This record gives sequence, structure tokens and C-alpha cells, in this order.
Amino acid sequence: HSFQTGGSTAYAPAATTILQGSLASGSFSNLAGNDASYYTVNSTNSGNTRFTDWYASATISQAASSVSTLTTTYDGNYSRSGRTQTLYLYNWSTSAWTQIDSRSVGQTDVTITNTQTSPANFISPTGQIRARVLGSGGASKSFTCSGDQVRFVVDTSGSSISQAQPVNRPLLFANLVPFVFQQEHLPGSLPLGPMAKKRSYDFSL
Repeated sequence: HSFQTGGSTAYAPAATTILQGSLASGSFSNLAGNDASYYTVNSTNSGNTRFTDWYASATISQAASSVSTLTTTYDGNYSRSGRTQTLYLYNWSTSAWTQIDSRSVGQTDVTITNTQTSPANFISPTGQIRARVLGSGGASKSFTCSGDQVRFVVDTSGSSISQAQPVNRPLLFANLVPFVFQQEHLPGSLPLGPMAKKRSYDFSL
């Protein structure tokens, strides 16, 4: 018999950091589930093009070398339609953000899922993963970004472990030596005859 090690583990953010804009409401804990409980960021309030820019981070317990895939899920919306949303993962090898998605998102929640099959560069030596959400829009109009969920799922590659089978072996018996009872004629006893003086019992198999 054999069985496979490895498995999947999901992580919710343990912190958030705002790069552009300001906090409107909520905290990283609002990003744990897709439940309409939002972490909301105000956009910048000057210039023709305005921005919301923030990232969520989580720390995993697995070593980067053991992670075979990293799946990042983000769900959220904006207070105005037609915002350009770009998602990134932080690349610890290049010390730069790697784009994983870009699209127009409006006032309805949109769920985006990205899977990396060579994820080691997106996991720091201490196990940290960062997902960044950049929103932008023109016409000199401010807006808010409301994040509903950020989720990281790491899959670890396992190895096959074999279990030895018990071997059926025949029972071994030693050859038994015949045991002989010796009967002697005692004084005062009656002889039982020549055939009764010696009896042999063979216990060998």
C-alpha cells in the first residue's frame, strides 16, 4: 500500500497597508470571507485621475520550496462604475509587483481568481504573501474601493510513501526425538511381562 502526503491550506489576510488613498472603514478582518462585510478605502482627492491602492498580506507556515501552486482570490467593487482595477502579487525575488489581472470593475462585486504554478518567488523567506489592489478613474471624481474577500490557498506537493506488506511464512517445527518411558521391575511387584517393560511414545510430527 502507499499514500500521498501534501494538501491545501487557505489563509486570510493578517494585515492591510494603504499605498494611495485613506481608510474609510473596516480592517483586514473584513476580508476573511465573501460575506458583504467590506474593507473600504477612499480614493485620492486631487487630480483628474484618482486612485485607491492597497495590499493585503498573510503569512503561511509552509516553506516556499514545498508549495506547488498559489491561488489568490479577490472579491470587491467600487462606488463608481468603470474603474480600472489591476491586481498584483509581490515578487520577493525582484522586489517588484507582478501584475496578475486587469479589468474594468463597477458597483457590483466581481470575484477574480489567479493561480500561480511556480509560486516560490511570491513567498518571502518568512512565508509572507502580498496581494495588491489598484483602482483608478478619471473625470476628477473621487470614489471608494470596497474589498469583500482576499484569500490565499497554497497547495503543497507530496511524496508517495509505501507501506511494507507482512510476509506469510510457514511455521517451522523442530524434529522431536522419541521419548522412551523405561519401566523396571521393582521388588515386591509382579512382572508385567517382557512386552510391558519398555514403551516408546513418538511425539514427532
